[in-house]
Formats: sequence, C-alpha cells, structure tokens
Amino acid sequence: FSSLLLEYGEKSLFDWAVVFSGTAMEGRLRLCSSSVVFEPVDINRGIMRCPFDRMKSCPSRCRRDENSVEWVQTRHFVMKAMNIIGPFETVTEQTKFQFSFLHSSPQKFIETVEKLYALTQNGTEKSSARTLSLKEMLQPVLDRPFDPSNFVDLRERPLTTNLRCSILTPLVSNPGCAVLTNDRIYFQPAGISLSNETGPTFWMIRDIVASARRYDGLKDCALELFMKDETSALLSFDSNKERELVMNLIPVGTPCHTDPKVVLEAVEQWSKGVLSNFEYLLLLNSAAGRSFNDLSRYPVFPWVIADYSSTKLNLDAKETYRDLTRPIGALNEERLDYFQRRLEGMQDIDHPFLYGTHYSAPGYVLYYLVRCMPEHMLCLQNGKFDSPDRMFHSLDHTYSSALTNHADVKELIPEFYDTSAGSDFLINARNLPLGNTQLGDRVHDCRLPPWAKSPRDFIRKNRKALESPICSRNLPHWIDLIFGVNSRGENARRHNNLFHKAAYLRPEDLQMMESDDERAHAELHAMEFGIVPDLLFTVSHPQKGEGAVIEEKFVRRRW
Repeated sequence: FSSLLLEYGEKSLFDWAVVFSGTAMEGRLRLCSSSVVFEPVDINRGIMRCPFDRMKSCPSRCRRDENSVEWVQTRHFVMKAMNIIGPFETVTEQTKFQFSFLHSSPQKFIETVEKLYALTQNGTEKSSARTLSLKEMLQPVLDRPFDPSNFVDLRERPLTTNLRCSILTPLVSNPGCAVLTNDRIYFQPAGISLSNETGPTFWMIRDIVASARRYDGLKDCALELFMKDETSALLSFDSNKERELVMNLIPVGTPCHTDPKVVLEAVEQWSKGVLSNFEYLLLLNSAAGRSFNDLSRYPVFPWVIADYSSTKLNLDAKETYRDLTRPIGALNEERLDYFQRRLEGMQDIDHPFLYGTHYSAPGYVLYYLVRCMPEHMLCLQNGKFDSPDRMFHSLDHTYSSALTNHADVKELIPEFYDTSAGSDFLINARNLPLGNTQLGDRVHDCRLPPWAKSPRDFIRKNRKALESPICSRNLPHWIDLIFGVNSRGENARRHNNLFHKAAYLRPEDLQMMESDDERAHAELHAMEFGIVPDLLFTVSHPQKGEGAVIEEKFVRRRW
C-alpha cells in the first residue's frame, strides 16, 4: 500500500486486520478520508479501493454477524494486481463487500466511516466547507500528542512542545507531529495503525549539514533538512513562526541555502571554477525554493544541446548548442510571432501573458520520470498513464515539441545531467505497459539520439555540454531568465519570458484573497500550472571567470 494509490490529498487514517468474507482472503482494511481500501496479505491479489461517492449506502454492521461490516459498491478500483504497477482497473459491476474483523470490534470503523460518508453526500456544500468539516472531524487524530516512550534515549532533553507538521514527499503529505530534543528531530505520524507501520522517524541533529526554507503549496511554512548521507527531509509546519522556531534550534553555523550569504558565496565559487555548472545550478534552485521533494517546485535545468539527429556530437561547434540567451518559448521565431500576436490581443485584460503553459510543472517532471516514478504518474493521472503519443519516448521528438508545440515550453530536470545518479528514467526496467504510438511503435526505453551509445553515454555527453566553455559563457543569461532580473515584470516581457499570472503567485497574494475557496483554487492552479522560482538576483548575473562579485544588496532577501 502507498498513499499514491489514493486521491491526491486523501489521507489514510486507521487500519484493521480483517478477512474478506466469502474468500477467506486476509488483509488490512484501511479507512481513508475519501474511501475504504482493502490490502490483501497475498501481494498477488490486487488492492481494492472503494470511494465513498460510489457506495449505494454507508457501510454498516452485518445483521447476522456483529463483528463484520458490509456495503454495496457501484464502482471500485483494483490496483497492483499480481503486484504489477500499471493502470488501475475500474470495476463497474455492482459488488457487495463484507469484511470480518479479526482482533477488534468494528465499532471505531463504523463511527468514523459514518461521519466521512456523510461529508460526501452533501453535494450543495462548498468544497471549502467540506474541507473544513473534514479537518474538524480529523483534528483529534491529527492532534495525537507525541509519545515520550518514542525517545531513543530517555536522557534526551525536549527543546520544543508538540509541533503539528507534515512530511512532504512528491504528491504526498503525511501529517503528524514533531519534537526537537538536544540530539534528534522526531516525527510521529498521525492516525492509529494496528499494524505497527506508523512508528516515529527521527534525524540526528549532528547529521544535518544544511537547511533551506521552503513552501507548502503557496504557504511559507516549510523547512528542508539536508543530511550528511545526502538524503533530505521536507517538513511543513502550521505556521511560519513554528518553522522559524525550528530553524533557530539548528546548530549555529549550519548553512541555509535560502540565505543571501550562501548565494553570494556560491556565485564567487562558481566564478572561480570551484563549483561546476551542475553544482551551481543545483544550489541556485535550492536557494530559489526548489526541492526534489516537491513536484510543483522541482529543480529546473536548461536544454543545452540542440542537436539530436547527428551521428557524432561536436561540442566545439556553436550550432550544437541551444541559445541560452532566450527562453525556450522564444527559440522558434515563427512560434514566438504567434505568442506575441496573441499577447497583443490581450491588452484589455489585467494580466496579459505570452505563454499559457510553464517551463516546469508536476506533469512535466513526471513526463520525464514516468519510468522510475510510475505510481506518481498514475496518481496524477487518476490511475492512467498518458496517451502513448504524449509519453516521453524520444529525445528528438521531445526537443522538437519544445520548439514547435504552442502548449510546450518545458525545460529539463537535473537527472539529464547527473552522472552519479544513473539512467533509470530513460530505461523501462520495470517493463511498464506504456502502450503503443499511433504509428504502432511500442513506448519502452526512451529513444536516444544517434550520437549516444547508451543512456549513460547520453547523460555523460549532456553533462559535458553543460560544463563546456560555450555553455558557461551563456549560462548567466539563462540564470537571468529563471532566477534573475529577466524572470518577471517588465523585463520578462521585454525578453519574451512572460507567463500566466498564476506562475507568479506568492504567499502574500494568498493572504489577500477573500475566501477559502478562492485561496484553494489559486493554490491548486499555481501548483498544477507551475511556479516561477524565487527571485535571487536584482542585477545581471556576472560572467564566469571575470572575478566579478555581486554585492549583497543585489541578492534579494526574502526571509
């Protein structure tokens, strides 16, 4: 079972050991905020998800067996049958479900499911009101206090009270509470599980090598901790105040990526050649609020190579490279002319824009990573993979689309240049059923350019292009477009780099909105559309090797 099998934003609350009556199939019955899920012990049997809004009536006790519950489902989903990751099977036949509880009474299940089911039946109630009702109903579960017996060392000294927070991973938010001691940061998941799967997680304070202030959607309340084993944890707190409390308890001297001082040091190290282009772009992304744990703010990297048809790659030729002085949407003059004419026709609206899509969004990240993150794609696409012709199946086709398609101006992600991370995103190692294109070609491993001998060779040559003198000379212009002076406002318009207003929403904009529904809609739109990275530089970025130093006043301080 994974939270990715649920609807986006849905929470798994409780679970019980049960037997699926009539089949003798044992497993766990999970009560979630929008559905009931049965996970068989036998991994070859599919996981069944029963949404509340597809039940004929609320689950109830069986008349003949007080230790069993039953209900009738008009539609349910079967997932991971034979333990194979693939599109969810939709069962439209009316089905009766009956489960016998093994080690406990179903009373808790009945009491909770009645309340959850009732929330789905009021179709006239606004979504914000239903969300508030659900939050109030689940508050006792979310407020479960930290259990002191979870301390590894009973001599530890707590530095905070219970801090309600969530651990954020791509497309998943796991609620719970955190406590800081003099030695560790603990996270205890919310909810009650009888399977002992929701024990506490902790991180050693001494293992934290860096931190960064982060967002949860458009709320400025999250914190990312980077550990010495090169992992990271993204924690979202109830408020900015609680986040800052934790920040202040991290040992003095621990670098914070979002502090201007760290950015200034990185500029100097890159200019001197101490940091590679790859390392520098990773740090700028982190400084600008981007995280590998957040698909809506995933690190963004540029297309560098423009040649995907030659048999040999000439990294000394200027023609091999994409023009980094222009945004990806402005590389094709004919398409740019279309965008500009459309912009001229928007003069009567408040926020005219050049591009109706963004260069980085959750759907685009998973477009590239579907082979190594298929469950995330299925979660985002409501249990389906995208149409085969729209899948990432060819480098040449993808780059061509980014140059010509009016709805495609996406850039790349770090994986295309990371020689230490492998090439799983290019290889269909799991033999996923990604379908066939209209031409009959199977979508399997990504088709590489002729000059690449293998996926690893492709990444190695792509990285070599990124670190080349030609790319280094032009990279500051791209940085200006993404993180700097030409990323927003009138400068963005002059440099053909202007996006829909949703891409520029900030926490301050959210606070100014009048209703919860308006805030929820704006936040969802921004996260789906894509969000421009935080502004880092208010002057043009210096060239590499010039020895130029950006003064601290020209690095924008957000916090």
